[in-house]
Amino acid sequence: MKKGEILHLFNAFQVGGAERQHMEHVRCLDPNFHQACWAPCSGPIEGELEGLGIPYTAGGPEEVQKLLARVDFDCIVMRTNWYFDELQDILGSYPGPILFIKDYLRWYQGNNQYLDPEYDTRVFRLAHQVFFAGPSLRQGFHDMGLTGKGEAMLFNGIELSAMPMEVRSPPQPPIKIGMLANIVPRKNQLKVITLLKSELKGPCFKLILGGDLQDEEYGRKVMDAAQGHDVEICGYVSDPVSFFTKVDILLNASSLEGWPVSIMEAMGCGVPVIAPAVGDIPELLDYGRAGLLFEQEDISGLPTMLERICKPETYRNFSANGIRRVKRFDIKNMARQLGEAIECLMANRLPCPATVDQNAGQ
Repeated sequence: MKKGEILHLFNAFQVGGAERQHMEHVRCLDPNFHQACWAPCSGPIEGELEGLGIPYTAGGPEEVQKLLARVDFDCIVMRTNWYFDELQDILGSYPGPILFIKDYLRWYQGNNQYLDPEYDTRVFRLAHQVFFAGPSLRQGFHDMGLTGKGEAMLFNGIELSAMPMEVRSPPQPPIKIGMLANIVPRKNQLKVITLLKSELKGPCFKLILGGDLQDEEYGRKVMDAAQGHDVEICGYVSDPVSFFTKVDILLNASSLEGWPVSIMEAMGCGVPVIAPAVGDIPELLDYGRAGLLFEQEDISGLPTMLERICKPETYRNFSANGIRRVKRFDIKNMARQLGEAIECLMANRLPCPATVDQNAGQ
C-alpha cells in the first residue's frame, strides 16, 4: 500500500513545548507516512529530522509554495501561526485536506495571546479538522463561536516508555531544584534566583537551570544574579530524563504557560512539581493532586512551598500521584490517533469525527 505524503508546518525548528510535541508526532508517524517538514526558522530539531532521513526546509512562505509545487502532498498538518497572512492564500489554493493542531502558541501577527478572534477564525475556516492541545483552547474557540470541525482533544504527551516511572524517595540536602525552560523573561528564572537568594547561599538548596538561551540580555541578568549562589546553568537540554535524574523538584515559575512538556517529563521521572495555576497546568496536575499549585501572584511564598513539598510524606505522595497522572498522556497513543485522523482525511477529504478520547484528561 502506498504511503501518504504529509507536509508538516512547524512553528519553528527551535526547541519549545509545541515544537517538541510536533517533532515527537513526526517521529511516531514516520513508519506509516512519507513526511516533509517546514518551519520559519532553523534550530536543533533539524538535526533530529536529518537523523530520521526526513526532508526539511526553513524559510519564508515562498519555501512552502516551492514544497507544494514539487510534491503532491496528500495532507498538511499545521501547528504554526507564523506568516499566516502570507500563507493563507497559499494554503487556500491547496486542493487536499488541512489538519490544524491548536497548541499554546501566541498569535505573533495578532494580539500576542494564545487565542485571537481574527486569526483563529481565519485558520478555522481554512482547516478541514481542528485538534486542541488542551481544554482551555477548545473552550476559547467555543466562546468565539468556532465549532463543528472535529473538536477533538489531542493532548500534549511524552514517550512513557523512555521514562523511569518510579516513585522517588525524599531527598537529602542540598535539595536540587530544577527549572527546565527556555531562558526568557516570562519563565522568571531571574525572579526565582532573587526570591531564593538566601536559600541558595546555604547548604540546603541548589538551583539547576536547563534551557536554551533565547534572550541574550535577560540571560546576562540571570548569570549575573547567579554569581555567588549555588546555581548551575546547563544550557540546552537534549536528554530530559538525564536532567531529571539529577534534580529533586521541578519548579515552573512561568507567567504564561499552556500544557508544559517539561512537567510531564518530570512526572514520568517521579519528580514532584511546583507550578503556577496558569493555562491548563491545573488540569495537567489534576487540580493539585499530582503537583503543588500556586497562584502566579503568590510566587513570593516559594520558600514556604519548598519546605512543604520536601516533607517526606508529601514528597512521596506527589511523586506517586504524578506518575499515575502522566500515564494518561502517552505520546504514542496521541500520534496513533493523529495518524488515524490523517488517514481519514486523505480518504474522505472531509472533516473527520473526533478520534481522540475526550475524557483522556479527566
